[in-house]
Amino acid sequence: MEPDPVRKTYVDLREKNEVLLASLKKRQLFISLLRLLVFIAGGILSAVAFGNSVISGIFGLLITVFIFLILIVEFGRCSNKIIITENLIRINRNEINALDCDFSAFDGGTDRIDMNHDFSNDIDLFGEDSLFRYLNRTVTGSGRSLLAAWLSEPIDLREEIMERQEAVMELSGKLTWRQGFMACGLNKPLDENEIKSLNEWLNGRENFFSSGYMKLIAWMLPVAGIVILLLVITGILPLLVFILVCVFNLLLIGIFLKRSNRIHSMVSQKHSFLASVEQLVRSFDKEHFKSSFLTSTQKKLCTQQDSVADKIKELNNVIKAFDSRLNLFVGFIFNALLLWDFHCILRLEKWRRPAASNLPGWLSLLGKIDALNSLANYAYNNPGHAYPQIINGGPVMEALSLGHPLLKREIRIYNDFSIPHKGLIFIITGANMAGKSTFLRTVAVNMVLAMTGAPVCAEKMSLSPIRLFTSMRTTDSLSHNESYFYAELKRLKILKERLEKGETIFFILDEILKGTNSTDKSLGSKLFLRRVIELGGTGLIATHDISLGDMEKEFPENVVNKCFEIEIDGESISFDYLLRDGITRKMNAAALMKQMGIA
Repeated sequence: MEPDPVRKTYVDLREKNEVLLASLKKRQLFISLLRLLVFIAGGILSAVAFGNSVISGIFGLLITVFIFLILIVEFGRCSNKIIITENLIRINRNEINALDCDFSAFDGGTDRIDMNHDFSNDIDLFGEDSLFRYLNRTVTGSGRSLLAAWLSEPIDLREEIMERQEAVMELSGKLTWRQGFMACGLNKPLDENEIKSLNEWLNGRENFFSSGYMKLIAWMLPVAGIVILLLVITGILPLLVFILVCVFNLLLIGIFLKRSNRIHSMVSQKHSFLASVEQLVRSFDKEHFKSSFLTSTQKKLCTQQDSVADKIKELNNVIKAFDSRLNLFVGFIFNALLLWDFHCILRLEKWRRPAASNLPGWLSLLGKIDALNSLANYAYNNPGHAYPQIINGGPVMEALSLGHPLLKREIRIYNDFSIPHKGLIFIITGANMAGKSTFLRTVAVNMVLAMTGAPVCAEKMSLSPIRLFTSMRTTDSLSHNESYFYAELKRLKILKERLEKGETIFFILDEILKGTNSTDKSLGSKLFLRRVIELGGTGLIATHDISLGDMEKEFPENVVNKCFEIEIDGESISFDYLLRDGITRKMNAAALMKQMGIA
């Protein structure tokens, strides 16, 4: 058996990044030791130099600070590379597990479960073992929300679906870029709480630090200090004057220290978040795209005159500069000479005023790329899946070798299925466990995938976009004093009313009127089916009630019988899960009960 090329690629990438990670950690340790050496040696040499002359001491101190800052920057770069590499290892490990149907590392969107949605609850769109968890690789809150919206409210416009398909197709072939994008986002996931907190900061204002009075102080005192330092170096003024200026500056910093600390703490928490945004935008900027959606998005985010990445980098640079105060040695020198805290706060104020109105749009565009990245990852992991042909008019759906994507490949069964035109209702009969419900979900899930712009689990498929409505998993409600049967009737009423309004809907119903006796169920089902036929409804109905199959004779132009059969050999029951024409003739309740020792 030949190895799976997708799995092999993920294994190779994981091993390659594990080697790189070991190398980066060695480099990080070396930089740490070198930084300690520079700090100790620089301090000793500066002290010796001050013993000879003030000028040589100051120069020695400045050189030490300069080298120390270079090492801090290099340590930061190395640390960031380590985080990215660790994320890449994690990404490839998770994908290897996903190929074995272990999706525990991914978010299933349980907060999106809606019992009243048109179809999401019935087809396991969200939850622990859901389609969303199978697809979701998003690293931004906006991307997660958008992917959930695309699945739960699929579009029925051919042009938009085709545009997404084109983007997914292109991105699926850009594995290195996609994983790099995800690794950047995993640095600090751009979740919805972070976005909300950032917007609150952007829409606030530090009026005191924005005043002309503080701007004057922030520039006047450092300039005076530098001039005095030059005069001290040239011997015109004594060192004591420069020391007094530094002490005054530090006293001023101390007066506003509580306010400065609050601002620094607030923006410092956003540093990782904004660094992730910058890296995501910059990675998108560097890649060459051809599809119309990706190229238009790239222009909006990455124009040379107004680059989003450059704007965010500008803010990140301010935050990094502000963070230098965390090093007591550097913070003491910078604030004593330059009033560093004040300048950083003024730069923050200057940045955030225009950014407040632009950031939501930037994050929305990133979210679209992020959501498409998830669909592209699914496409890459399933090279045998086909991109459906989206058509306007013609057959509602035609599929060759249609299967359920969430089932393991070894046990997945494929069926051909076609809905030639609207107004057809397929009655699907079969014994217990014969495959009826799985087939209904197979059709529904692939329709959702197709209208989302993703490949489908089929050899070939064409689809005319249509709204989906299901009633498969109705539950009773004690809190609302509703019986199971009443809850199901409400669901059927919604479908009837929407058809009466003229909505074009593809419905999928599983064993309707389960909450009543067999005679009543058969009569009620036929009455409902006649009404749906009158309204021109299109859909699938799975049932154990083989009498419903007789409606094909009454409505030969509207009703088609399909079935799943079983083989019973004594007490042995076998299933092939293949869809056949006609009405089933074999039921298995008694055989199953005997097999389990119940009867």
